Amino acid sequence: MDRGTDKEPVELKKVLKSTVTMLNHKAKQKKVEIELNIPSELPEFWGYVSELNQVWTNLLDNAIDAVSLEGKIEVKAEA
Repeated sequence: MDRGTDKEPVELKKVLKSTVTMLNHKAKQKKVEIELNIPSELPEFWGYVSELNQVWTNLLDNAIDAVSLEGKIEVKAEA
């Protein structure tokens, strides 16, 4: 997931799916469902992909720790 240090187009839904996939084993251990509600038509934006992935990984990892057993985490984005 580390890609480099230059800004590049970010497709939010795609990179968040990668982050969820990476954390899926931890979520399954706690029976936590992670739901992504990201519209496909959401426009790309320019950003630092590796740094954004680190932020999303930390946020979701902390959310998994904080939610109760068999809980649910929803990630939602809007234009």
